[in-house]
Formats: sequence, structure tokens, C-alpha cells
Amino acid sequence: MLDVRRPLLPILLRESDHPLLGWAQFGPDRRYQLSFRRATPDDVANPDGSPKRGKNELDRWTEYGQAKWATIPMAKYFANTYGPKQMIAVSMHPASAATNLSAHIGFLGWAAPILFSPSQGALNQLWAGTLPIAQARELNGKYVVPFSHVLDSRGDLLGEEGQEKARKLSEWCDEQGKKFE
Repeated sequence: MLDVRRPLLPILLRESDHPLLGWAQFGPDRRYQLSFRRATPDDVANPDGSPKRGKNELDRWTEYGQAKWATIPMAKYFANTYGPKQMIAVSMHPASAATNLSAHIGFLGWAAPILFSPSQGALNQLWAGTLPIAQARELNGKYVVPFSHVLDSRGDLLGEEGQEKARKLSEWCDEQGKKFE
């Protein structure tokens, strides 16, 4: 999983209350959005350093599912760590849009007629990114699915167990990011 926190997190936190730009009066800046598809597979492993190329290599769908699953505990981690006054972190399923993003996975071609248009796929991000600040703060740490619905997290991502998984995932991301410093 690419850890975008190293380069982006300092910018997000600095800009969230920049007095000269006047953003503090409106709450966290919501110009930055990362969103992913398929974030709730039932068979993902704990963040133990895999998937890695080599002995820990997994099939594409499992690796993809792990990366998308990770957006849920990371949103919770950011929500718990920084709070809604500094950052609003939402894990988002942008809808299964008919784009070329899955062109390398051959069997998906049959699904094209049942997929949403790219314009429809953008609706979740637009909805979350333009909510009044009070409503946006209520989404902090949540998982939003098409279209504009909050989905409850799986049981293993709730309570202390969920916080521990999010913390471990965050530590793992930090370790991976250090390799590129």
C-alpha cells in the first residue's frame, strides 16, 4: 500500500488551520480526496507486512482487497488521531464505474453493462466533499458507499480491536514509507 501520509500529511495539517488563508473558520480543507473501490472483503489478513513480492505474494484480487480494506482502518485512525477540527477522514467507495482501471483483469469485461458511468461514480466524492461542515464532521472515520450511504464497519474494525488494527496498519505504513526516504 502506498503511504501518501509522509508527503501529504504535513501539508494537510498545516493547511487545516492556516490563519492567512481563512480556512480555519470553515474547518478542515476538503480539497484532498483519496478513494478506493472494494473495501470490505471478508478474507483479508492483518497488516503484518504482507503482501510483499516473493514468498508473501498473493493473487491480485487479494492484494487489491487488502489495499482497499486498509482505507477503512486508516480513515478511523486519522479520525481518532486528529479529530474533525483538523482533518475529516472518510473511506469511500466511489461506485463501480465503467472505466479502464480494471482492464488488466479480463473477466470483468462482462460486467460493463451493469457498471455505473464515470459521472455516476463521482457522485459519492462530490457529495462528501461538498457537505456543510457540521454534516461532514459526522462522516469522520466512516465508510461511505454508493450513493451517499454510510456502511457500518465490520466487527473486527470496531472498538479496541479495531483501534489496535488501525494503529498496527499505521505503523506498518510508516515502516514502508521509510524505505523511500
